[in-house]
Amino acid sequence: MNSWVAFASGLAVPLSCGAGPTLIYGLLVRGIVMSILAAGYTELASAFPSAGGQYHIVYMTFPASTRHFAAFFTGWMSILYTMVATASCSFFVAQSILNLVALWNETYVIQSWHVYLVHMCLCTIAFLATSRFPAAIGSIGVSVFWLSIIGFIASLATLLAVQEFKQPSKFVFTELTNVSGWIDGWAAMIGLASCRWAYCGIDAPSHLSEEVDNPSRNIPVAIGATIILEIITVFGWNIGLMYVIKDVQGLIASGAPPIMEVYNQALGSKTATTILAI
Repeated sequence: MNSWVAFASGLAVPLSCGAGPTLIYGLLVRGIVMSILAAGYTELASAFPSAGGQYHIVYMTFPASTRHFAAFFTGWMSILYTMVATASCSFFVAQSILNLVALWNETYVIQSWHVYLVHMCLCTIAFLATSRFPAAIGSIGVSVFWLSIIGFIASLATLLAVQEFKQPSKFVFTELTNVSGWIDGWAAMIGLASCRWAYCGIDAPSHLSEEVDNPSRNIPVAIGATIILEIITVFGWNIGLMYVIKDVQGLIASGAPPIMEVYNQALGSKTATTILAI
C-alpha cells in the first residue's frame, strides 16, 4: 500500500545501477512477478485462512513427514523478515527526521548513534501505542492508509506542477547510466533485485484472517487490492520522479534519504521539502 514511500528509502541502488531504465523496467518486471506470486498466495490464503499465514499454509500442504520442520522454519523466517523490515522502516524514518534537522541547521552533522537513538525512540513509541491502546490500531491503520493515498497524490502533483524543468522521455525510459562500478549485466541484476522492496508485505492481510468476516473471500480481495495499489503508486511516483529530478549523481551521493533529496532538488524550498517529507 505504502510502497511509493518504502521504495524511496532504497532508490539510490537502482539509480546507480542504470538510472531510469533500470528503475522503471525493474519495477515493471518485479510487479509482474509479484502479481503472479500474489495470485498463488491468495488461492492458498483462501483455502487455509489463518493468522499464521505462510507457516500454516506450509503445514497444511506439505507431506506429513516434513510438515512440522517446514512449518517451524517458515514461521521463524517470517518472524525474522518482519523484524528486519520493521527495523529498516524505522531507520528510514529516523534518518528522515535527522536530515530535516540538518536541512534547517547547516552546522549539524548527523552521527550514526543519533540515528540509532531516534530509531529506538520510534520503536518505543510504536510499542507503547500498540500495547497500551490496542483498540486504536484499526483506526490508526485506516488513517495511515488515507494519509498514504493523499500524500501520494499531493506529492506527485506538487513535483510535476512546481518543477518547470523536465527531463526528456529518453532520459527516463532508454538512457542507461551505470555508475555502480559493476559491469552493466551485474548492475542490471542488482538494480532489478532492489526493486523487489517496492512490493513487500503482500502477505500482511493474511495475518488478519481471524479478525475479519468471511476471510476465505475478504483476505484474497485485500491481497489483490494491495498489489494493485502498490503497482499504481510506485509506478506513478517513480516515473514522475525521473522527469523532475535534476541531478541523479547528487541524489546518489547526498547521503540523505533519496525522497528528501528529490523534494529538495525539485522544489528548491526548505519549507516545501519539510511539508512533503512529513
